[in-house]
Amino acid sequence: AAMVLLATGLLGSSGRAQPTKTQLDEADVVRAAMGLNSDLRAALLDQQQASEAVVAEDATYVPRLLLDTGVTHTETPRLSGDGTTVSSTDSIDVGSELQHTFPWGTALSLRVEGNRSSGSSQLATGTGQLGSPGPGYGILGRVSVTQPLLRGFGSEVGESSLRQAQLSRTSADRARDQVASQTLRDAL
Repeated sequence: AAMVLLATGLLGSSGRAQPTKTQLDEADVVRAAMGLNSDLRAALLDQQQASEAVVAEDATYVPRLLLDTGVTHTETPRLSGDGTTVSSTDSIDVGSELQHTFPWGTALSLRVEGNRSSGSSQLATGTGQLGSPGPGYGILGRVSVTQPLLRGFGSEVGESSLRQAQLSRTSADRARDQVASQTLRDAL
């Protein structure tokens, strides 16, 4: 900005009309230099990206809740001595799972599922219902624990990605500060 003003001033003094001179103080020069510096903008974006990487890695150790449901309807035709029978089954499944990974490598999972199923059989001609077993209900619970023993055991290995992201953030912070300092120095 200072170079543009200097060039404008030199060109204006040799021309016919004298432009009005604008006085810039240090704060205006610094503000303009910081706002227009592409290296500083790139350093700020790198720093923001590194900060978000730390947030993403830290979220690895937050418990997750998964919910699922499913509805199934099946019809199966079969040949029999009385003709063709069609068996139908309706099933509703509901499940939830809580997952958590610990910094030392242990992965814990707790799952609970429930289902309801009912079925019927009838002749394909529609003349009669052969059977209709009542609804059946089921529930299933499962706990699983996974612990790596040979590779990936301990927080030194488990948190390595988080520490790497934190170091990248520190490096990006320092690079941003260096570019800002150089820009300020050059502007002043």
